[in-house]
Amino acid sequence: MRLIFCVAFVALLSACVQQEQSSSTRQSSPKAEAQTQQASAAVKLATWNLEWLTTRRQGLPPNVIPRSDAAFAALQGYADRLNGDIVAFQEVDGPENAARVFAPGKYAIEIADEEDVQRVGFAIRKGLSYKRNPDVVDLDPTGSLRRGVDVTIDLNGRSMRLLAVHLKSGCFNKPVDSAEAACQSLSRQLPVLRGWIIDRSREGVPFAILGDFNRRFDAAVQGRGDQAWVAIGAPEANLLRVTEGKRSQCWGGQYPKFIDHIVLDPKAASLALGQSFEQLVYAEKDQRSKEMLSDHCPISIEFRP
Repeated sequence: MRLIFCVAFVALLSACVQQEQSSSTRQSSPKAEAQTQQASAAVKLATWNLEWLTTRRQGLPPNVIPRSDAAFAALQGYADRLNGDIVAFQEVDGPENAARVFAPGKYAIEIADEEDVQRVGFAIRKGLSYKRNPDVVDLDPTGSLRRGVDVTIDLNGRSMRLLAVHLKSGCFNKPVDSAEAACQSLSRQLPVLRGWIIDRSREGVPFAILGDFNRRFDAAVQGRGDQAWVAIGAPEANLLRVTEGKRSQCWGGQYPKFIDHIVLDPKAASLALGQSFEQLVYAEKDQRSKEMLSDHCPISIEFRP
């Protein structure tokens, strides 16, 4: 009888140990699930013109106010709310000023290799793998415009090419072959952009162009689409503009037609999550806050890796 009891006790103890081991194994699964969810989490791509983001006090237009510490703190607060994984930025005076908006602990900064006050670049969340490609220098044919910044992002083994741009201001909807100086400058930039698009299409990777195009892309001339949109070869490449059909609500909708855009090729568009387009509108409404923040609000879209 004692022998039977001992055998039963040992069997019961063994079953308990096995159950505990099984329970331990199950307890590790939430971590594994979290890792899987992290690997497949959506990636947010954004663009934000930060409007003369500088602390310089010399060599600026008379209407430009250097940013204060309070302004940088407010902008960093909005950068945290935006929570972009990859943010193309414009009008930033060097990597130091960019890092005061996009926290160095969270983001790597890639900025155009030039000395202009208004520079283009990317803030890329640390942990994302990417490669910096040569700047698109020909977007600055006069030395007074802005180069493009070109990066290749690795999204879970899938490459995606991104180009941040800030095109010439002042030719928002006029014919690009106009005699006006702004349109003449823009007309010199458009073939460069077209060439980049052709090269990427031949490369066969998903790509996006994002930034301040300073163009509304909604003016039809002689029954055709917007001249600038046609000039970059967008119709032939079947490019998608995520702002199409949308109205800007920035600063109370003062300028309802977007000039900031995220433009996708068909492969990139197939990765975009439907209904993920957002515009982050500032809570502040007064003119002083507008000068402290930016006259542009960031826009974004999400992708599945």
